[in-house]
Amino acid sequence: MLIVWLDQNQENRHQTLSKYQLIGQISKNDIENRIIPIVLYLDQPLLGLSHEEFNTLSQSIDVIIHSAATVRFNFLYSHTHDVGNLKVSNNKERLIRFLFVSSISVLFSGIRDNQSHGLDGTNRDKSPFLESINSHIGYGQSKIIQENIMVEAHNRGIPSAIVRPSYIFTNPMTMIPNQNDTLQIFFNSCKSLKKCPQFEESDFISTISISTLSETIIEMALLNDTYWINQNNTTIPLINLFGEPIMSKDLFESVSKHPSFSLIDFKEWVKHCLESTDPVCQRLGPLIPAVNPLLFKQLLNGPNSVTKITNRQSPLT
Repeated sequence: MLIVWLDQNQENRHQTLSKYQLIGQISKNDIENRIIPIVLYLDQPLLGLSHEEFNTLSQSIDVIIHSAATVRFNFLYSHTHDVGNLKVSNNKERLIRFLFVSSISVLFSGIRDNQSHGLDGTNRDKSPFLESINSHIGYGQSKIIQENIMVEAHNRGIPSAIVRPSYIFTNPMTMIPNQNDTLQIFFNSCKSLKKCPQFEESDFISTISISTLSETIIEMALLNDTYWINQNNTTIPLINLFGEPIMSKDLFESVSKHPSFSLIDFKEWVKHCLESTDPVCQRLGPLIPAVNPLLFKQLLNGPNSVTKITNRQSPLT
């Protein structure tokens, strides 16, 4: 297992691990000595390793798990430091698995939005890929780039799978909230606007605990080969992790009562959020589809709304 950081600030790193009580868990959760924590740096060539260390590491990896997530929601991806990409050799004797974990899918809807039908009936891109992602800020760009990498890896025959978990909430073992969690940002935006969105009776938010998600990913990545059997060559296997549903209407009505926040139409609430200059609301903005804000409501319902690219849906929780 590689623990990759954006910078080399040791004090910040130790504070983060201590806050979420992860220092002890890293060693306790060692699976048959196959998970070895190695601290690397995204802002350093070769991830901060020597050429020899980098080459040795490249040949020792069984699976690459990527979330393509950055908490720098308002940061342009193109302004980040050059990253030494991990180059690995995939051959018939030893194929390294690519596992992409993300609740948010931006690539496939983006491809549909960025295509037009030609006179011959074929789809044609309106703008080149690199140009098309410039309209997204850091968070969205990181998702687009990683999902394109997954498509390319799958096209080359590299074992690849995309995991769509429900929204991730705090570790129930520690009950420490994660300020970068989408739901936490959503609630903080309600607090900033002093308004809560109204939902229909049937709307729900699907959630999963970080501990359950971690256990499932380890099982998929290292212990169970059934998830890596590609049934065809045109579709990336998609595994949906269904968590516990929380009814949105009851939840936000409850949230609005104690501070006396007003309940407004969901679409109107999204409009207020996008127009707000509050940093909290601005962090939520990249997660809201610009074309139709109501799509965000579908997004909140969890991964079962993403079905057009899947050939496998597996309720593991």
